[in-house]
Amino acid sequence: FHCFGYGYIFQKRIKWYLRYINALKFFGIIVPLIIGAIALGYGVNNNILIYAIIIGTPFIILQLVISTLSIVYKWDDELAYSFEASNDYNYLYDEFRKLFNYPTQNSSQLENRFDILITKLNSREQQNSKHKITEKELRIGMRYSLREHKKECAGCQKIPTDMTSTECGVCGKF
Repeated sequence: FHCFGYGYIFQKRIKWYLRYINALKFFGIIVPLIIGAIALGYGVNNNILIYAIIIGTPFIILQLVISTLSIVYKWDDELAYSFEASNDYNYLYDEFRKLFNYPTQNSSQLENRFDILITKLNSREQQNSKHKITEKELRIGMRYSLREHKKECAGCQKIPTDMTSTECGVCGKF
């Protein structure tokens, strides 16, 4: 249940990081490229180039500021970790579901497989502590998992049917 929610949290992080990293790459290339193309096409002494530089400079400054933020806050590393964590949580979720749906006849074998999965889950959760999962993200993951598994929320006693935020402190307020 929780693996499913955590997988969703990291999927949302992947989307966020990809959106902003790709936007940085785009603006880091397109603005200088446009200014260079105008200089090549119209010459360096043309008024169009001056206007392009005046218009493009704020975009370049903004791009530099956001690029600096992305370096300081290690967006590339966070993106890579989010891919890894999402894959691990999806794997763990699938393995726990298999264990539940297809238990073996031998209880010691079942216990061994369960212990291995719990060890992997604990390892992933220890790694998560370095990546600051917020309360808001936890509530989003909880709502997503409650909705998917058609479970009642312990806070509001409702089964979520969508991802719309509510006033519930367990599955809402995001």
